[in-house]
Amino acid sequence: MKFKNSFLKLFVLILLAFFIGCHQVFKKQEVISMIDQSQDPKEVFVYNNDLYISYYYSGVYFFLSGHLPKEGKTNKKYKYLDVEVVKKLETEIPASQKREVVLVKGVLERVVKEVSNELAPRKAGNGYLLLTDYKDVVVYRDFNGKIVIAAPGDIPKEIEMVKKVKNTVIRELAQKHFLSILKAEYPNKRRLLVEVSQIPQVPYLFLDMKTGYMAAVRIPDLYELQKDVSPVGISVGMVYSFFIKSNFIGIIKAPVTSAHIVLAGSDAFIKNIFSPKVRNLKTDFVPLYEGDEMMDLESFNKFLDRNTRKEIYKARTTLLIGGEEFFAHFIKAAGNARSSIDIRLYIFKVDPYSLSLADILKNKSNEGVETRVLVDEINTVINLMKAPKMPHEPDYVMPKIKKYMTEDSSVKFRTHPNILGIVDHTKVIIIDDKLAYTGGMNFGEEYRYKWHDLMIALEGPIVQKLKNNFNHSWTFSGLGGDLGTGAVIANEECDECFKNNYDTDMIDVRPLYTKPSRPDILKAQLEAIKRSKKRIYIQNAYFSDNRIVKELIMARRRGVDVRVILPSENDIGLMHSNNKVKANIMLRNNIRVYFYPTMSHIKAAIYDNWACIGSANFDKLSLFVNGEMNFGIDDAAFVQELNERLFEKDFADSEEIIEPFELTTADYILAALSLQA
Repeated sequence: MKFKNSFLKLFVLILLAFFIGCHQVFKKQEVISMIDQSQDPKEVFVYNNDLYISYYYSGVYFFLSGHLPKEGKTNKKYKYLDVEVVKKLETEIPASQKREVVLVKGVLERVVKEVSNELAPRKAGNGYLLLTDYKDVVVYRDFNGKIVIAAPGDIPKEIEMVKKVKNTVIRELAQKHFLSILKAEYPNKRRLLVEVSQIPQVPYLFLDMKTGYMAAVRIPDLYELQKDVSPVGISVGMVYSFFIKSNFIGIIKAPVTSAHIVLAGSDAFIKNIFSPKVRNLKTDFVPLYEGDEMMDLESFNKFLDRNTRKEIYKARTTLLIGGEEFFAHFIKAAGNARSSIDIRLYIFKVDPYSLSLADILKNKSNEGVETRVLVDEINTVINLMKAPKMPHEPDYVMPKIKKYMTEDSSVKFRTHPNILGIVDHTKVIIIDDKLAYTGGMNFGEEYRYKWHDLMIALEGPIVQKLKNNFNHSWTFSGLGGDLGTGAVIANEECDECFKNNYDTDMIDVRPLYTKPSRPDILKAQLEAIKRSKKRIYIQNAYFSDNRIVKELIMARRRGVDVRVILPSENDIGLMHSNNKVKANIMLRNNIRVYFYPTMSHIKAAIYDNWACIGSANFDKLSLFVNGEMNFGIDDAAFVQELNERLFEKDFADSEEIIEPFELTTADYILAALSLQA
């Protein structure tokens, strides 16, 4: 019997409740009393395609009732079966019309034991990271040979993380053992209600062994989301973060930087006012260039040396596409860290998954690993306004990230001030000064499970450069401000002291930045578009800059194969309208436009034989003002891997638009506003 893949994801979540447990804090105490697992339901049956679970409470019979889908009508949305409390049936149901449902107890505990034994490492002291669709856990064998399952942040330092197990493997094993037990013990029963004792919101699983329908019986609104701070506290925090900490104290600490931001912002505003008009551009069809010639990389690199900075470092690269690849890589590396962990992010959210990452950092800091976390100031407050989208345990309380990180740990935590509203959008993680990550991902549940994004792991001399950059930002965000940062720069190790210490298999990588008055990322990519002869492939979530759109149109007129991937979902409504407007313009000029099926947060491009990936969006803030970092890479093998693993796959997975979108006046207004965002 095969059950739908969407439900198996939820099934593994339920198993995880047994792996690491739940506490029980309830909102509807009366309902909980009615479904108290210490007493079985009085009766379970199906009538007229409705499931009924009856209880006896305070001298009265109650029912949980939910509507089942008709046979042949099941689909992904039925992974939950929502029930309501019915205190009295309108009419008595004849026994002859009730369809039997068998109550099954104790099966999930047995499944957990079987799956754990099968997945556990054989060697004492080794741990495996289990990747599921809702939570990551670790199974390890301690030095007494005992199998232990725990959250990644609770692993003893003596345990070495040696392997990751993908969610598909876990799902298949869980399904195999689950159905094997049910078929063996209930061979002639059609409808089963399997008890779940660990998740009060989901007290049962319902299975129809004939049709293959399987759903979690869910009581909606069982418990309220709790926060560590009141709405008034959030408002006060916003005022303090922006006006006092960032734009009073921040300006006093950093007068030079503040003046620079004012000049750069004014320059960017003027440039955007006079940005090229592209709305009415239209191009007749031009055949694609059929030759093999691509841009002259030697000439292009000389341009970059002159117009950006001559910063080229050696690195060993690992492309990490998707949250599963990146976070598995990071959790293993962080778990094995011995000296230092430095985290520089735009957003460190406070959903349960992000807190599990915070627990890893706290645990390592208490083991003596120097752990520093640097995040955007205003987002530490905004995070408290965004409730988790994924299922969470009933005792979950949304905390303030700084308090959570520093409580009962030796983690050092700072926030980057938003002077005049500017943010540090860079994402860099450094472990033991040997391994670094950079790209588009922050720490949040959507980056792990929902969004399409990309990071790159780096080893070699480039890591020391990134460490220096981190130290600059760390000092700037503390009491030092401009003066402290200048002192750090004056005393740091020179580039030439570490640039030449590399292995022969390492490739050249060029860091490119956006800083006030330094739009290197924009300069590099505009020039790459102008020089491209054969192909331009771009994937970016926020595509508002008209300069880039115009140059792409000019490239297509030269016969270049220009393709752009945009997200079909967008976390910023303004940008979604803008993307539709830009898509119509590009389509009208023979540029192929694709919409990825979910939210794609990737910032990546291939211009002939040169790749550019990192944190920068194609909007004004990322290209002119905010702190951003991309990498330019011209290694043929890397470009080929990026093309095959990202672009070719995403072209196939996305929907290419053939007809223009029907746009409203609001879409055009929002697109115009996006030019200043």
